[in-house]
Amino acid sequence: MPPFIYTLILINTFFWWLWSRILLHNQPDNALTIVLFLGLFLVAMSLTISLPLFFFRKKSFKVFTNEKKAYRQSLKTAFLLISGIVGLMALRAFEIMTTLNLTLFMLLYSLSLWQSFKK
Repeated sequence: MPPFIYTLILINTFFWWLWSRILLHNQPDNALTIVLFLGLFLVAMSLTISLPLFFFRKKSFKVFTNEKKAYRQSLKTAFLLISGIVGLMALRAFEIMTTLNLTLFMLLYSLSLWQSFKK
């Protein structure tokens, strides 16, 4: 396992700890708490999902030398996938999930996925 993975696991554990503190000790009564909750959830889930994606990407190559580049690509993929979920959670948390907002969000999200994954 590459040495930077151990550091990422520690950082990821720290973000999950911060997220659980927000979850257990704060009431979602103001916008700052909700934004902190969603932001920490986005970072923690992105880091969590990026590790299995990295190992899958690493095993798929026969000759592989640049592990940091593969991890950055895995982190980008994980961040884009999780940002859609967190965006929907934000629409729901701020009670603005109307048909128009949902349609516009899905259009923006699908265009950002298309733009980032096209070669």
